[in-house]
Amino acid sequence: MSIANLTTPEQINRTDTPVVIDLSRDPGEMYQLPTYTDEYETEVNKMYKVITDHVTDMVKGRPALDWCDQAVMNWSPSGCEALNDCLTPPKSDPYRCYWPH
Repeated sequence: MSIANLTTPEQINRTDTPVVIDLSRDPGEMYQLPTYTDEYETEVNKMYKVITDHVTDMVKGRPALDWCDQAVMNWSPSGCEALNDCLTPPKSDPYRCYWPH
């Protein structure tokens, strides 16, 4: 079933006007709250406060996958031994990766 302006094949950025549905009145998620209503504004403001609090309280964590090793990145297909055509992996030398993001 297709719901107008909600289930579409196109990707739509809904950052400015998020879709809000009152699940207590509409558990089938068929109807969006109109953006011009006070109820919509109230709920969107609550959501933005939760988002702001979450972003403000976030603490940067330590990376868990920050090790690199060229030997691990080496690949030889299975069966290469029978053909005597395997790539020789470099010596294992783990080091801390730098991920700029």
